[in-house]
Amino acid sequence: MTRLPLVQASSLVLLAACAATGDGSPSPVTVSGVVAGDYLARSSAAGVVVSIGAKSTLSDENGAFRIDDVVPPYDLIAIGTTGAKVAMVYRGLTRTDPTIPLGSLNASVRREGKIEGTVSGGDPPGSPGEQTRLAWGASVVSSRGNSVVDVFAPSYEYFLTWFGPSATVIGNLHLLQWAEANNVPSSYKAYGERTGIPVTSGGTTSGIDIAMSGLTATTVGGAVVLPGGMALQSIGLLLAFDDGARIPLGSQPSPPSPAFSYPFPSLTGGTATLSAVSVPSGGSLSFGQVRRVQPGTTNAVVSVPPLISQLLPVDGAVQVTSSTEFSWTAPGTGQFVYFFVAEPPVGPHPVYHLMTTQTSTRLPDLSSQGLGLPSGVSYTWRVTAIGPHPSLDSAAGKSGIYPESDTELDAFTGGRSFVTQ
Repeated sequence: MTRLPLVQASSLVLLAACAATGDGSPSPVTVSGVVAGDYLARSSAAGVVVSIGAKSTLSDENGAFRIDDVVPPYDLIAIGTTGAKVAMVYRGLTRTDPTIPLGSLNASVRREGKIEGTVSGGDPPGSPGEQTRLAWGASVVSSRGNSVVDVFAPSYEYFLTWFGPSATVIGNLHLLQWAEANNVPSSYKAYGERTGIPVTSGGTTSGIDIAMSGLTATTVGGAVVLPGGMALQSIGLLLAFDDGARIPLGSQPSPPSPAFSYPFPSLTGGTATLSAVSVPSGGSLSFGQVRRVQPGTTNAVVSVPPLISQLLPVDGAVQVTSSTEFSWTAPGTGQFVYFFVAEPPVGPHPVYHLMTTQTSTRLPDLSSQGLGLPSGVSYTWRVTAIGPHPSLDSAAGKSGIYPESDTELDAFTGGRSFVTQ
Protein backbone atom coordinates (compact mmCIF):
# COMPACT_ATOMS: atom_id res chain seq x y z
CA MET A 1 0.00 0.00 0.00
CA THR A 2 1.27 3.46 -0.92
CA ARG A 3 1.45 5.72 2.13
CA LEU A 4 0.65 9.42 1.75
CA PRO A 5 3.37 11.77 2.95
CA LEU A 6 2.68 12.76 6.56
CA VAL A 7 2.03 16.44 5.77
CA GLN A 8 -0.31 15.56 2.89
CA ALA A 9 -2.23 13.03 4.97
CA SER A 10 -2.61 15.47 7.86
CA SER A 11 -3.84 18.16 5.47
CA LEU A 12 -6.52 15.85 4.08
CA VAL A 13 -7.70 14.99 7.59
CA LEU A 14 -7.81 18.67 8.48
CA LEU A 15 -9.85 19.55 5.38
CA ALA A 16 -12.29 16.74 6.02
CA ALA A 17 -12.68 17.62 9.69
CA CYS A 18 -13.20 21.31 9.04
CA ALA A 19 -15.84 21.02 6.30
CA ALA A 20 -18.10 23.98 6.97
CA THR A 21 -21.83 24.11 7.49
CA GLY A 22 -23.96 26.66 5.71
CA ASP A 23 -23.18 29.37 8.26
CA GLY A 24 -19.42 28.82 7.95
CA SER A 25 -18.93 26.89 11.20
CA PRO A 26 -17.30 23.42 11.14
CA SER A 27 -19.63 20.46 10.62
CA PRO A 28 -19.96 17.89 13.43
CA VAL A 29 -17.95 14.71 12.88
CA THR A 30 -17.76 11.25 14.40
CA VAL A 31 -14.52 10.57 16.24
CA SER A 32 -13.61 6.86 16.11
CA GLY A 33 -10.23 6.30 17.74
CA VAL A 34 -8.13 3.93 19.79
CA VAL A 35 -6.54 4.25 23.23
CA ALA A 36 -3.05 2.76 23.25
CA GLY A 37 -1.34 1.23 26.26
CA ASP A 38 2.06 2.82 25.61
CA TYR A 39 3.53 5.93 23.99
CA LEU A 40 4.59 4.04 20.85
CA ALA A 41 1.01 2.79 20.33
CA ARG A 42 2.10 -0.88 20.36
CA SER A 43 -0.72 -2.16 22.58
CA SER A 44 -4.35 -1.31 23.28
CA ALA A 45 -5.92 -0.04 26.49
CA ALA A 46 -9.38 -1.21 27.57
CA GLY A 47 -11.82 0.41 29.98
CA VAL A 48 -10.46 3.94 29.57
CA VAL A 49 -12.89 6.83 30.02
CA VAL A 50 -12.67 9.02 26.91
CA SER A 51 -14.35 12.45 26.98
CA ILE A 52 -14.85 15.15 24.37
CA GLY A 53 -16.77 18.08 25.78
CA ALA A 54 -19.74 16.76 27.75
CA LYS A 55 -19.73 13.38 26.00
CA SER A 56 -17.95 10.32 27.40
CA THR A 57 -17.51 6.65 26.56
CA LEU A 58 -15.34 3.67 27.52
CA SER A 59 -12.73 2.07 25.27
CA ASP A 60 -13.50 -1.58 24.44
CA GLU A 61 -11.22 -4.62 24.73
CA ASN A 62 -9.31 -3.46 21.63
CA GLY A 63 -8.96 0.09 22.95
CA ALA A 64 -11.50 1.39 20.42
CA PHE A 65 -13.95 4.20 21.20
CA ARG A 66 -16.49 6.31 19.32
CA ILE A 67 -18.05 9.70 20.06
CA ASP A 68 -20.57 11.25 17.66
CA ASP A 69 -21.40 14.87 16.85
CA VAL A 70 -18.01 16.37 17.68
CA VAL A 71 -17.22 19.86 16.38
CA PRO A 72 -13.51 20.26 15.56
CA PRO A 73 -11.13 21.43 16.79
CA TYR A 74 -11.79 19.55 20.00
CA ASP A 75 -10.09 18.73 23.30
CA LEU A 76 -9.95 15.05 24.24
CA ILE A 77 -9.42 13.63 27.73
CA ALA A 78 -8.55 9.97 28.42
CA ILE A 79 -8.55 8.76 32.03
CA GLY A 80 -7.35 5.39 33.25
CA THR A 81 -9.75 3.47 35.50
CA THR A 82 -7.21 1.03 36.96
CA GLY A 83 -3.83 1.56 38.61
CA ALA A 84 -2.54 5.10 39.00
CA LYS A 85 -4.81 8.08 38.41
CA VAL A 86 -3.50 9.25 35.04
CA ALA A 87 -5.16 11.63 32.60
CA MET A 88 -3.99 12.28 29.04
CA VAL A 89 -5.29 15.51 27.51
CA TYR A 90 -5.01 16.54 23.85
CA ARG A 91 -5.85 20.20 23.22
CA GLY A 92 -6.86 21.10 19.67
CA LEU A 93 -7.36 17.88 17.68
CA THR A 94 -9.20 17.80 14.35
CA ARG A 95 -8.60 14.26 13.08
CA THR A 96 -11.46 11.77 13.29
CA ASP A 97 -9.29 8.70 13.97
CA PRO A 98 -6.93 9.61 16.83
CA THR A 99 -4.69 7.13 18.63
CA ILE A 100 -4.39 8.28 22.24
CA PRO A 101 -1.50 6.85 24.31
CA LEU A 102 -2.01 6.33 28.03
CA GLY A 103 1.32 4.96 29.24
CA SER A 104 1.18 1.30 30.31
CA LEU A 105 -2.05 1.69 32.25
CA ASN A 106 -5.36 0.01 31.47
CA ALA A 107 -3.72 -2.37 29.03
CA SER A 108 -6.09 -4.92 27.57
CA VAL A 109 -5.74 -8.56 28.61
CA ARG A 110 -2.08 -9.20 29.34
CA ARG A 111 -0.64 -12.25 27.60
CA GLU A 112 2.64 -14.00 28.34
CA GLY A 113 4.46 -16.84 26.63
CA LYS A 114 7.94 -18.28 26.37
CA ILE A 115 10.23 -19.42 23.58
CA GLU A 116 13.18 -21.70 24.21
CA GLY A 117 15.81 -23.42 22.16
CA THR A 118 19.50 -23.65 21.39
CA VAL A 119 21.97 -21.58 19.36
CA SER A 120 24.79 -22.86 17.21
CA GLY A 121 27.36 -21.54 14.76
CA GLY A 122 29.53 -18.48 15.19
CA ASP A 123 31.67 -18.16 18.31
CA PRO A 124 30.59 -19.61 21.66
CA PRO A 125 28.07 -17.20 23.25
CA GLY A 126 29.69 -15.17 26.00
CA SER A 127 33.11 -15.03 24.33
CA PRO A 128 35.20 -12.12 25.69
CA GLY A 129 34.73 -8.87 23.78
CA GLU A 130 31.68 -10.15 21.90
CA GLN A 131 27.91 -9.77 22.06
CA THR A 132 25.31 -12.36 21.05
CA ARG A 133 21.87 -10.75 21.08
CA LEU A 134 18.37 -12.03 20.33
CA ALA A 135 15.32 -9.92 19.31
CA TRP A 136 11.66 -10.65 18.48
CA GLY A 137 9.70 -9.14 15.62
CA ALA A 138 6.04 -9.45 14.64
CA SER A 139 4.64 -7.50 11.71
CA VAL A 140 0.93 -8.17 12.28
CA VAL A 141 0.19 -8.46 16.00
CA SER A 142 1.77 -5.86 18.26
CA SER A 143 3.86 -7.46 20.95
CA ARG A 144 6.32 -6.45 23.60
CA GLY A 145 8.75 -8.68 25.39
CA ASN A 146 12.30 -8.44 26.58
CA SER A 147 13.01 -6.35 23.51
CA VAL A 148 16.43 -7.97 23.38
CA VAL A 149 18.00 -10.88 25.23
CA ASP A 150 21.75 -11.28 25.56
CA VAL A 151 22.70 -14.93 25.07
CA PHE A 152 25.61 -16.29 27.13
CA ALA A 153 25.13 -20.05 26.72
CA PRO A 154 24.23 -22.59 24.00
CA SER A 155 20.59 -22.50 25.16
CA TYR A 156 18.24 -19.55 25.58
CA GLU A 157 14.83 -18.53 26.95
CA TYR A 158 12.85 -15.61 25.55
CA PHE A 159 9.85 -14.32 27.53
CA LEU A 160 7.26 -12.51 25.45
CA THR A 161 4.46 -10.20 26.62
CA TRP A 162 1.60 -8.87 24.51
CA PHE A 163 -1.81 -7.32 25.06
CA GLY A 164 -5.25 -7.80 23.56
CA PRO A 165 -7.73 -10.56 22.72
CA SER A 166 -5.35 -12.69 20.61
CA ALA A 167 -4.24 -15.72 22.61
CA THR A 168 -1.55 -16.56 20.05
CA VAL A 169 0.96 -14.39 18.23
CA ILE A 170 3.27 -15.36 15.39
CA GLY A 171 6.63 -13.72 14.85
CA ASN A 172 10.32 -14.10 14.19
CA LEU A 173 13.54 -14.30 16.18
CA HIS A 174 16.75 -12.64 14.99
CA LEU A 175 20.13 -13.59 16.49
CA LEU A 176 23.21 -11.48 15.81
CA GLN A 177 26.79 -11.87 17.07
CA TRP A 178 29.50 -9.23 16.88
CA ALA A 179 32.80 -8.11 18.37
CA GLU A 180 32.92 -4.65 19.92
CA ALA A 181 35.40 -1.93 20.80
CA ASN A 182 34.62 1.32 22.61
CA ASN A 183 31.04 0.10 23.08
CA VAL A 184 30.27 -0.12 19.32
CA PRO A 185 30.74 -2.98 16.81
CA SER A 186 34.17 -3.56 15.35
CA SER A 187 33.20 -6.61 13.23
CA TYR A 188 30.31 -9.04 12.79
CA LYS A 189 30.67 -12.75 13.46
CA ALA A 190 27.41 -14.50 12.57
CA TYR A 191 23.66 -14.19 12.13
CA GLY A 192 20.69 -16.56 12.32
CA GLU A 193 16.91 -16.34 12.37
CA ARG A 194 13.75 -18.37 12.82
CA THR A 195 10.51 -17.21 11.23
CA GLY A 196 6.84 -17.99 11.73
CA ILE A 197 7.13 -18.90 15.41
CA PRO A 198 3.72 -19.31 17.17
CA VAL A 199 3.58 -18.32 20.84
CA THR A 200 0.47 -19.08 22.91
CA SER A 201 -0.43 -17.24 26.08
CA GLY A 202 0.53 -19.29 29.12
CA GLY A 203 2.53 -21.74 27.04
CA THR A 204 6.08 -22.51 26.00
CA THR A 205 7.19 -22.92 22.39
CA SER A 206 10.15 -25.29 22.58
CA GLY A 207 12.72 -26.52 20.11
CA ILE A 208 13.24 -23.18 18.36
CA ASP A 209 16.89 -23.83 17.61
CA ILE A 210 18.77 -21.10 15.76
CA ALA A 211 21.79 -21.86 13.59
CA MET A 212 24.04 -18.87 12.90
CA SER A 213 26.34 -18.49 9.91
CA GLY A 214 28.72 -15.87 8.59
CA LEU A 215 27.40 -12.63 7.13
CA THR A 216 28.50 -9.77 4.92
CA ALA A 217 29.15 -6.38 6.50
CA THR A 218 29.42 -2.87 5.13
CA THR A 219 29.39 0.48 6.95
CA VAL A 220 27.04 3.32 7.80
CA GLY A 221 28.49 6.77 8.15
CA GLY A 222 27.73 10.46 8.19
CA ALA A 223 27.80 13.34 10.64
CA VAL A 224 25.94 14.82 13.59
CA VAL A 225 24.74 18.42 13.28
CA LEU A 226 24.59 20.28 16.60
CA PRO A 227 23.35 23.78 17.45
CA GLY A 228 26.09 26.21 18.41
CA GLY A 229 27.46 25.81 21.90
CA MET A 230 26.15 22.25 22.39
CA ALA A 231 28.50 19.32 22.95
CA LEU A 232 28.01 15.79 21.59
CA GLN A 233 27.77 13.21 24.34
CA SER A 234 27.13 10.00 22.40
CA ILE A 235 26.22 8.43 19.05
CA GLY A 236 23.97 5.37 19.07
CA LEU A 237 23.61 2.58 16.52
CA LEU A 238 20.71 0.15 16.20
CA LEU A 239 19.75 -2.59 13.71
CA ALA A 240 16.05 -2.44 12.80
CA PHE A 241 14.16 -5.11 10.86
CA ASP A 242 11.01 -4.72 8.77
CA ASP A 243 9.09 -6.97 11.18
CA GLY A 244 9.69 -4.61 14.11
CA ALA A 245 12.65 -6.38 15.72
CA ARG A 246 15.26 -3.99 17.12
CA ILE A 247 18.82 -4.90 18.12
CA PRO A 248 20.78 -2.11 19.83
CA LEU A 249 24.40 -2.38 18.67
CA GLY A 250 25.97 0.13 21.03
CA SER A 251 26.52 3.76 21.83
CA GLN A 252 29.88 5.47 21.39
CA PRO A 253 30.54 7.78 24.35
CA SER A 254 32.23 11.16 23.86
CA PRO A 255 32.87 10.78 20.10
CA PRO A 256 36.07 12.55 19.01
CA SER A 257 34.20 14.36 16.22
CA PRO A 258 30.67 14.72 14.82
CA ALA A 259 31.70 12.62 11.80
CA PHE A 260 31.24 8.86 12.20
CA SER A 261 31.51 5.56 10.37
CA TYR A 262 30.60 2.18 11.88
CA PRO A 263 30.61 -1.39 10.58
CA PHE A 264 27.06 -2.52 9.83
CA PRO A 265 25.58 -5.89 8.76
CA SER A 266 24.02 -6.39 5.34
CA LEU A 267 20.86 -8.37 6.13
CA THR A 268 17.55 -8.69 4.30
CA GLY A 269 15.03 -6.27 5.80
CA GLY A 270 17.66 -4.68 8.06
CA THR A 271 18.35 -0.94 8.23
CA ALA A 272 20.24 1.33 10.61
CA THR A 273 18.81 3.68 13.19
CA LEU A 274 21.30 6.39 14.16
CA SER A 275 20.92 8.68 17.15
CA ALA A 276 22.86 11.44 18.88
CA VAL A 277 22.52 12.93 22.36
CA SER A 278 23.63 16.18 23.95
CA VAL A 279 23.26 16.43 27.74
CA PRO A 280 24.35 19.72 29.30
CA SER A 281 24.04 20.44 33.00
CA GLY A 282 20.71 21.13 34.68
CA GLY A 283 18.88 17.93 33.70
CA SER A 284 17.95 19.00 30.16
CA LEU A 285 18.67 16.78 27.17
CA SER A 286 18.51 17.03 23.39
CA PHE A 287 18.15 14.00 21.13
CA GLY A 288 18.13 13.43 17.38
CA GLN A 289 17.47 10.26 15.44
CA VAL A 290 17.29 9.13 11.82
CA ARG A 291 15.72 5.78 10.92
CA ARG A 292 15.69 3.43 7.95
CA VAL A 293 19.25 4.26 6.89
CA GLN A 294 20.33 1.76 4.25
CA PRO A 295 23.53 -0.27 4.81
CA GLY A 296 26.38 1.29 2.87
CA THR A 297 25.16 4.86 3.40
CA THR A 298 28.07 7.27 3.93
CA ASN A 299 26.29 10.64 4.18
CA ALA A 300 23.62 10.21 6.86
CA VAL A 301 22.83 13.39 8.79
CA VAL A 302 21.67 13.21 12.41
CA SER A 303 20.41 16.60 13.56
CA VAL A 304 20.09 17.46 17.24
CA PRO A 305 17.54 20.20 18.12
CA PRO A 306 18.27 23.18 20.36
CA LEU A 307 17.52 22.82 24.04
CA ILE A 308 14.29 24.01 25.61
CA SER A 309 13.94 25.47 29.09
CA GLN A 310 11.16 26.13 31.55
CA LEU A 311 10.07 29.71 32.15
CA LEU A 312 7.19 29.89 34.65
CA PRO A 313 6.35 29.04 37.33
CA VAL A 314 9.73 29.21 39.05
CA ASP A 315 11.16 26.15 40.71
CA GLY A 316 9.55 25.65 44.12
CA ALA A 317 6.46 27.72 43.33
CA VAL A 318 3.59 27.47 45.81
CA GLN A 319 -0.15 28.13 45.72
CA VAL A 320 -0.38 26.60 42.23
CA THR A 321 -3.91 26.10 40.88
CA SER A 322 -5.56 25.17 37.59
CA SER A 323 -5.36 28.88 36.72
CA THR A 324 -1.55 28.99 36.99
CA GLU A 325 0.20 29.29 33.64
CA PHE A 326 3.11 26.98 32.84
CA SER A 327 5.43 28.13 30.06
CA TRP A 328 8.66 27.12 28.30
CA THR A 329 10.82 28.03 25.33
CA ALA A 330 10.57 26.53 21.82
CA PRO A 331 13.45 24.61 20.19
CA GLY A 332 14.05 26.99 17.31
CA THR A 333 11.69 27.21 14.34
CA GLY A 334 10.94 23.55 13.63
CA GLN A 335 7.58 21.81 13.78
CA PHE A 336 7.07 20.53 17.32
CA VAL A 337 4.38 19.43 19.71
CA TYR A 338 4.88 19.51 23.47
CA PHE A 339 4.30 16.71 25.95
CA PHE A 340 3.67 18.27 29.37
CA VAL A 341 3.81 16.09 32.49
CA ALA A 342 2.93 17.03 36.07
CA GLU A 343 3.22 14.23 38.61
CA PRO A 344 3.56 13.81 42.37
CA PRO A 345 6.65 11.94 43.60
CA VAL A 346 4.57 9.48 45.65
CA GLY A 347 1.03 8.87 46.76
CA PRO A 348 -2.38 8.28 45.17
CA HIS A 349 -2.67 11.74 43.63
CA PRO A 350 -3.52 12.42 39.97
CA VAL A 351 -0.89 12.51 37.25
CA TYR A 352 -1.53 14.95 34.39
CA HIS A 353 -0.22 14.38 30.84
CA LEU A 354 -1.00 16.96 28.20
CA MET A 355 -0.26 17.35 24.48
CA THR A 356 -0.28 20.80 22.89
CA THR A 357 1.27 22.83 20.08
CA GLN A 358 1.59 25.88 22.34
CA THR A 359 4.53 26.83 24.58
CA SER A 360 2.28 27.41 27.56
CA THR A 361 -0.58 25.58 29.25
CA ARG A 362 -2.54 25.23 32.45
CA LEU A 363 -3.30 22.14 34.49
CA PRO A 364 -6.63 20.67 33.38
CA ASP A 365 -9.55 21.02 35.78
CA LEU A 366 -10.75 17.43 36.02
CA SER A 367 -12.60 17.72 39.31
CA SER A 368 -15.84 16.55 37.64
CA GLN A 369 -14.04 13.36 36.58
CA GLY A 370 -12.65 12.69 40.05
CA LEU A 371 -9.14 13.91 39.22
CA GLY A 372 -9.25 17.36 40.72
CA LEU A 373 -5.97 19.00 41.75
CA PRO A 374 -5.33 18.01 45.38
CA SER A 375 -4.55 20.66 48.00
CA GLY A 376 -1.08 21.17 49.46
CA VAL A 377 0.62 18.43 47.39
CA SER A 378 4.12 18.65 45.92
CA TYR A 379 4.40 18.01 42.17
CA THR A 380 7.18 17.92 39.56
CA TRP A 381 6.61 19.22 36.04
CA ARG A 382 8.63 18.78 32.86
CA VAL A 383 8.18 19.21 29.13
CA THR A 384 9.35 17.29 26.04
CA ALA A 385 9.37 18.88 22.60
CA ILE A 386 8.76 16.21 19.94
CA GLY A 387 9.11 16.70 16.20
CA PRO A 388 8.85 17.02 13.38
CA HIS A 389 5.06 17.24 13.77
CA PRO A 390 3.21 19.52 11.34
CA SER A 391 0.20 19.55 13.68
CA LEU A 392 -1.13 18.03 16.88
CA ASP A 393 -3.06 15.54 14.74
CA SER A 394 0.17 13.88 13.62
CA ALA A 395 1.04 13.23 17.30
CA ALA A 396 -2.16 11.20 17.63
CA GLY A 397 -1.42 8.70 14.86
CA LYS A 398 -0.36 5.10 14.52
CA SER A 399 3.14 5.82 15.86
CA GLY A 400 1.81 7.29 19.10
CA ILE A 401 3.28 10.62 20.14
CA TYR A 402 6.35 10.11 17.93
CA PRO A 403 6.73 11.04 14.24
CA GLU A 404 6.03 8.52 11.50
CA SER A 405 8.82 10.08 9.43
CA ASP A 406 12.40 8.80 9.32
CA THR A 407 13.61 11.73 11.42
CA GLU A 408 12.91 12.39 15.10
CA LEU A 409 13.91 15.43 17.17
CA ASP A 410 13.33 15.54 20.93
CA ALA A 411 14.29 18.13 23.53
CA PHE A 412 13.67 17.51 27.23
CA THR A 413 13.62 19.96 30.11
CA GLY A 414 14.72 19.02 33.59
CA GLY A 415 12.14 18.90 36.37
CA ARG A 416 10.77 21.77 38.44
CA SER A 417 8.74 21.41 41.60
CA PHE A 418 5.60 23.19 42.74
CA VAL A 419 3.10 22.88 45.55
CA THR A 420 -0.62 23.12 44.97
CA GLN A 421 -2.82 25.59 46.81
